[in-house]
Amino acid sequence: MDRLITELKLAPIEAYHHLTRLIEQVNAVMGDFFASERMEDDLRWREERERRLAEKKEAHADETDASVNEEQEFQEKDDEDIYFAPEKGNVIFASAIDGWGFRVGKFAQLYAKKLGIKEANLKRVLWGDFFLDPKTKRVISYKHLRARSLKPLFVQFVLDNIWSVYDAIVINPYVFPMIIMVIKNSYPTFSNPDRVTKIVTTLELKIPPRDLKSKDTRHLLSLIFTQWLSLSTCIIQTVIDVVPTPPVAQATRIPKMLYPDLYETTIEPKNKLEEDLYASKSGPKASVVGYVSKMFAVSGKHLPENKKRTLTADQMREKAREMRAARQLDADTNVESEAGINHTTDIKHPEEVAETTNADAEVLLGFARLYSGTISTGTSVYAVLPKYNVVLGPTHPINSKYLLTVKVEGLYVMMGRELVPVHRVRAGNIFAIKGLESKVWRSATLCGPEEIGIGDNPSPVQDRECLINLGSINRAVRSVY
Repeated sequence: MDRLITELKLAPIEAYHHLTRLIEQVNAVMGDFFASERMEDDLRWREERERRLAEKKEAHADETDASVNEEQEFQEKDDEDIYFAPEKGNVIFASAIDGWGFRVGKFAQLYAKKLGIKEANLKRVLWGDFFLDPKTKRVISYKHLRARSLKPLFVQFVLDNIWSVYDAIVINPYVFPMIIMVIKNSYPTFSNPDRVTKIVTTLELKIPPRDLKSKDTRHLLSLIFTQWLSLSTCIIQTVIDVVPTPPVAQATRIPKMLYPDLYETTIEPKNKLEEDLYASKSGPKASVVGYVSKMFAVSGKHLPENKKRTLTADQMREKAREMRAARQLDADTNVESEAGINHTTDIKHPEEVAETTNADAEVLLGFARLYSGTISTGTSVYAVLPKYNVVLGPTHPINSKYLLTVKVEGLYVMMGRELVPVHRVRAGNIFAIKGLESKVWRSATLCGPEEIGIGDNPSPVQDRECLINLGSINRAVRSVY
């Protein structure tokens, strides 16, 4: 949208056609991308079907295969979920420069009452070749245009309104009268105050009069669009509406990760571990399974526990008393020395030197996602390295060096560049973990029987049912989730 607005400077109807072609091109690429996967699924299904038929023929040579053929008839997968369609709410029209974004549902909500149309019905026709008949006030398709030049609903109710804001502020701004221009010997241009005030009043926005008279048109645009079509709100709402929750997504993804040859959408769990993984359970008794995909270094001074904290008045007074007591103790010690010189300002205590060194040193954190269970600070869990063989079990000598125990020293939620310390993390979240340094070099699977961890005396044989190696399976399952 930024390029359509700033570079092409198209009319709303031309911008609509550009957007239509762009979405068609993206959907064509998505179709080509998933075509190979559909062919692989088809081939895998046919091979599995032939294997089952061969086994059945050997076991029941005298029976016919007609019933098998009917029951195992191949069903083509529906691929509608991989395409982008504005009417489905999975397309965001946005401008990163001016900070606005919207989905068609936003304008369907605004105009549903005015047009007397149900919001769900208007959302379905707001994108595409649908038009509003000015005489009957009804929505019609392109088949009923009858050579009339009507604007599509998307142009009439969406793009025209956005373009009017740009027209009032940037494209056709207000120009001072000729007398003022002659006196000041300049040609100043500002946003049209009357039109801008009308737009703000119509949209019921709360913008101070001082900002409405601002000479910075970019700032004024940002103020209007941030309140009217907030980009951050739109993205968050889209994630909530479109992206499935971990329990829903994992019910489809985890079976395909554990069983790559699986053709069915999902299968029933075979044990407690799979049951917890499929449902993304996070109760106290749920198995703890998390995958550390990589390790990354962070300067010790950037960790929340090493940053300077704002002290309260009582804490500052207590710290001052401690410092005075320490200075008095150092003075008494120096008086008794042979030199009789006070070195307290030049010498640091060993504790201070160690604290400074630890704050400047780099710390390795693990970038991880928790698939099931709840992991807490201070608990101990198993770290299953990628070369661990689940079939051989924890007692096999080969697996001894690939099954480690680690203590969770810290948990952090990554908010941009900031690390926010938390006491526990529940299933479905992405987090950073401290305590894997010198044990995990690249990736590992964190496992535990339940939230309390494995304790000080772990028994891998007893906890064998909760051990799984996600590093040895295919996690790159292509999916819309």
